[in-house]
Amino acid sequence: MPEIQMTEWYSFLTKPVRAGWYEVRTISWPFPHRMEWSGSKWITSEEITDWRGCVEEQPPVVFQETTWKIEPTWKKSIRERNHFHKDDKTIIVETGWRWGAFHITTETDQPPELEAGVDLYDCGYEVEMDYCDDGCWEDYEYFNMSEEEIAAIEEFMEENSFLDLEELGWIGGDTEMIIDCDLSIEKVES
Repeated sequence: MPEIQMTEWYSFLTKPVRAGWYEVRTISWPFPHRMEWSGSKWITSEEITDWRGCVEEQPPVVFQETTWKIEPTWKKSIRERNHFHKDDKTIIVETGWRWGAFHITTETDQPPELEAGVDLYDCGYEVEMDYCDDGCWEDYEYFNMSEEEIAAIEEFMEENSFLDLEELGWIGGDTEMIIDCDLSIEKVES
């Protein structure tokens, strides 16, 4: 069998174009070994230092997409955190949900690797919210704001939704969806 020609080594800052297996070196193991690239992240907890791939075009990898239903195992364990920005000021509105469910798609029939406390919207998988039910609390965090500005926002919020902050010139930013307990992960049959 002929030897496969490899590309030069690329820094971890350069991301592979295609999903698949690559030869990598890591901080904990500086010798070449195989690691999978999902198309958006390395499937590992190890810190990659550099990587290389094959020079020749490889046959396409066929993925078996699988959908998983993700739910908390305890009630009142979902925290939705909406960020709003205006100049150098930030408001984070946290809504607590009693129950909820999400769907995650993986490229294999292996369940997603998720831990309690994960931000589902930044976990490396394609995630869709199915539902969140029975809001239990709403808390606010303020950054770079005076007491007078905070009092004005709190008064505004007595009569309005946090979504109305845009009327005051606030711009919606990131949203985090965090489940703070063990997760139930079940395969969705198609």
